[in-house]
Amino acid sequence: MNKEKRIVALETKIDSIAEELVMVYEELNLFYDISESMSSSFSLDETIDLILNDALDIIEADKGAIMILNESENELRVIKGLSFGNGNRVDIDPSYKINVEGGGLKRAIQGKRGFIVNDITRLQDGISNLIATKSLLCTPLNAKNRIIGALTLGDRRKGMEFTSKDLKRSAVLASLVAFVIENARLLQHYLEKQRLEKELEIAQDIQRKLLPLAPPYLEGYDIAALSIPCIQVGGDYYDFIPMADGRLGIAIGDVMGHGVGAALLMATVRSALRALSEGTLEIRDVLYRINNMLINDTKESRYLMTLFYGILDLKNRRLTFSNAGHDYPFVLRSSSTTFEFLESTGTVIGMFDNYSYNQSEFQLEPGDVAFFYTDGAVEVTGDSKEQFGRERLWRLVQENRDLGARGLIDKIYSEVAAFSGSRLMDDDLMLVVLKVNG
Repeated sequence: MNKEKRIVALETKIDSIAEELVMVYEELNLFYDISESMSSSFSLDETIDLILNDALDIIEADKGAIMILNESENELRVIKGLSFGNGNRVDIDPSYKINVEGGGLKRAIQGKRGFIVNDITRLQDGISNLIATKSLLCTPLNAKNRIIGALTLGDRRKGMEFTSKDLKRSAVLASLVAFVIENARLLQHYLEKQRLEKELEIAQDIQRKLLPLAPPYLEGYDIAALSIPCIQVGGDYYDFIPMADGRLGIAIGDVMGHGVGAALLMATVRSALRALSEGTLEIRDVLYRINNMLINDTKESRYLMTLFYGILDLKNRRLTFSNAGHDYPFVLRSSSTTFEFLESTGTVIGMFDNYSYNQSEFQLEPGDVAFFYTDGAVEVTGDSKEQFGRERLWRLVQENRDLGARGLIDKIYSEVAAFSGSRLMDDDLMLVVLKVNG
């Protein structure tokens, strides 16, 4: 008798092992099918469709859905759903949503554990008949210990009930779905990053071409300039505008902000300034029009920009200028060690409608050094978080005034870069030097 019991127990164990082997074979076959699909297509929809079809076949369910969790709305949204309840395939409406709070799916999402309900009337969360009408198996999609959605299988075929083995199989399927979705998201993020980087490279190239390729060669003057954006594109701007009567326009400005938006605004102001400079407008009237243009074009955002614009009479060495809130350019006189500043004649561009600017004149003399800059040159901080400061800039210009314009700019930039140390510059930097030859 004991021998017969042992034989029955052994046969039962063999049957159990056989069932396990069949299940393992099905799981391996599923992995193979999915890997084949993923190797032939990067389409998330195709891969998800394959997994869901295989899930319905292996677990013998009539309905299945893969849902993504919207954490801010605390709801699940169908991204793929299939129903074979009437013998034909029907795609479930992807607009179908389930509120997680207080519903039967809450335990899967918040508890991070799957569950089986073989009597759907026990659920009180209003699950659509498209998801299940008789029985439901739900497994959370776990991506790196973060729940991103759920896999549901509804209505076991032939009136059967879902079992713990079905739950185990669905856990394998859910891990595959989570893996596929997370990798698709990472791929999309990578492609988007690559696209943005490419667009920034194009924007940087365009912006570089908008700045003067080289300072003009002018008899009696030595001019140099430098532009260093803190990121790929920036809002700092300088320009030399040759005029038909032999005068030279000199502009330097700083859009408040960085990135593509600031660069686009800079390009717009550059074009407007060049167009308006071709006429007979006074400098103050040029700034008046640019100010109104900026306000009208950016009504919602109200972008602001500092702008210094001067026109240099090369023969008489007279600079007529208007300064809309820009850091004061300064002139180190040849006859002394003191600085004279080209102070503001009005507020920043984009602040007030129909704002009237003033203009001033400044007489340059042989040996004078005129220095124009944006605030990135003086507000950069070192490892001690101390700013480079205007006094340090003035002293450097004074100590190195005998250098040529290019040499003076290179000296100042090397000092600013050394001062910033391990800290990256967090603002654009622009320098323009004009020396009047003696």
